[in-house]
Amino acid sequence: MDESSSEEDDSSSGGSGFGVQLNVSDLLFSVYGKGVMSESMVRRWVCEFKVGRHSLEDKSGRGRPSLVIDELVVKVDNAVCEDRCFTMDELHECFSEVS
Repeated sequence: MDESSSEEDDSSSGGSGFGVQLNVSDLLFSVYGKGVMSESMVRRWVCEFKVGRHSLEDKSGRGRPSLVIDELVVKVDNAVCEDRCFTMDELHECFSEVS
């Protein structure tokens, strides 16, 4: 039995789970290349899924709330369409909520 098979067997039989992480890393790297994600980040995601996470999507409510609303986007778009030479300074003066 080769080394990777024993790692997979160990993880599926209630072992440390390290073999599963290596397998996930190997699969990701073989499909997307080495630069897709660090091995430590793969381990972090494996742990997240082991404790019950079901999605890769960010949890709602995290981070700074967005100040950009559809109405503001329309206003800025209209201002830029009216004057294509609209500068960032003018944008800040007209729409201070966007800073």
